[in-house]
Amino acid sequence: MRSVFKLALAGSLGLATLGTAIAQERSFELTGFDKIDISTGLDAIVTLGDAFSVQAQSRNQQVLDKLEITVSGDTLTARIESNFLEFILGGGLLGQFIAGGNAATIRITLPALRAVNASAGADVDITAPKGDLVIDVSSGADIDITRATLGTVTVDASSGSDAELSGACDSISASASSGADIDAEDLLCETAIATASSGGHISVHATDSLEADASSGGAIEVTGNPRQTDIDRSSGGSVSID
Repeated sequence: MRSVFKLALAGSLGLATLGTAIAQERSFELTGFDKIDISTGLDAIVTLGDAFSVQAQSRNQQVLDKLEITVSGDTLTARIESNFLEFILGGGLLGQFIAGGNAATIRITLPALRAVNASAGADVDITAPKGDLVIDVSSGADIDITRATLGTVTVDASSGSDAELSGACDSISASASSGADIDAEDLLCETAIATASSGGHISVHATDSLEADASSGGAIEVTGNPRQTDIDRSSGGSVSID
């Protein structure tokens, strides 16, 4: 759906002047969070470090002005507080077309990450997370996790969203529905629980045990040759083990 909006906007608005805009930056003095919630077509680049740091960058000053990044309890939330039409006219989806990215990029550094939520077309990249992690991705959003060293990881993907993970974990519990995709083949885990439904797709790697339930056109692909398996297929669901 993003591509349709990009092409429509490109055909109705001039790109030359906007394409030369200089990137603007804004810093946020925020601390004390270990959970992240990103939405409304924003990019987030997340790294682990000793100190907290939150910085935003955009080619459109109006986007930065409308950007709200706050901490409530242990959760940092980032979103553009505007209606969808204002988001488009303010440079949101047009900015994606020009720069090959989203309306704004937020760079987040924090000592520990326990949970991440991405929705409404957001893109979140996370490097080298450790410990237990809960991942929720929905409504066309994307999460990409690399060099992970995880204990228990829980991934819930829905409504055309995508999650890609690589590294290692003790156990993974993955659920994909409504055309969502979880690519965890390169996340080497001992145990896996996978549930795919309504056209959702999951790929996991498990060496010890596997529980897989695929229904209503859901598909699960498994590597790692798990020693113990418990598999349920129904209503056109498929499970394959390599």
